Amino acid sequence: MQMFRLFILLLVSTAELWVAQSTDNVAYHQIRKKYDYKKVNDTTALSYVDLLIALAKKEKNYSELTYAYQDALHFEPSGCRKKLYADSAITSAQHSCNNDLIASAYLGRGIVSYFIFKDYQPALDDYIKALSYARYSTSPYIKYIILYHLGVMKSYLGYYDEAVSQFEACSAFFRQEILKNNSPDILYNMRKGYYNTLNQLIYCYQQMGDDDSADHLIEIGKREIPKDLDFVQLRSYFFKSEGISKFRKENYEQSIADLNRALPELVRVNDFAGVSVIYFYLGKNKLAQHREQESFSFFRKVDSLY
Repeated sequence: MQMFRLFILLLVSTAELWVAQSTDNVAYHQIRKKYDYKKVNDTTALSYVDLLIALAKKEKNYSELTYAYQDALHFEPSGCRKKLYADSAITSAQHSCNNDLIASAYLGRGIVSYFIFKDYQPALDDYIKALSYARYSTSPYIKYIILYHLGVMKSYLGYYDEAVSQFEACSAFFRQEILKNNSPDILYNMRKGYYNTLNQLIYCYQQMGDDDSADHLIEIGKREIPKDLDFVQLRSYFFKSEGISKFRKENYEQSIADLNRALPELVRVNDFAGVSVIYFYLGKNKLAQHREQESFSFFRKVDSLY
């Protein structure tokens, strides 16, 4: 099972966890409203993002330019172009002389390196640079986001106990912030951080054989996660985890139902790793039911993806 560890880690969209953006500048805010409801990798948003980039360059507003490049990361499906936007975000953030922005820009490039290109050493280097700038930040949010991604790195390496410790600290912070009377933008970021952290904890607990703890968090996620479109992808990851849990309990029909419920959204966002996990467990379910030919078709899909 260790070879599939990487699949399960790819739970976080590369731009879901950015620092809350400023809405002080009306012109930028009005443009951003044109696309802030769109989903990850929706290229129809990029024309509006280009307007933001052009405006910020014209006004030499490096903070807004950084936010615009980070927005571009969210909607650009091409990994190579994501990398270019991530590089540009770092440059503009450095011009802004804002430690929070510089930290989030390095974090963003690290996320692209880790999840898109599987370049782990450059990702770790950028996470460490991000942490060095976050130490001067007055906002705990960016610090916990970096801690979260360092936890992802540790869980990939198999240091589950250490990763769990970091994820538990992150989940406690996000949970506390959700309960505060925060603005909608901040509440959105905290919820995304919280449910992504629960997903990582579920993965670690399942790898450690602590199914009771994993199932408890799955139930929390299913019960509490918002029903709106912004959280469809995250709900799919909880269904995927529940499908794995049901397979382990030999509840094959329910496992298949949960996995199939998770599949369409992960296909839509081109999460090949998450899709591979689902195909793998669909194959294992079919094999357990002695439906060998059906199981082989799912295993071939996994092979084809790679």
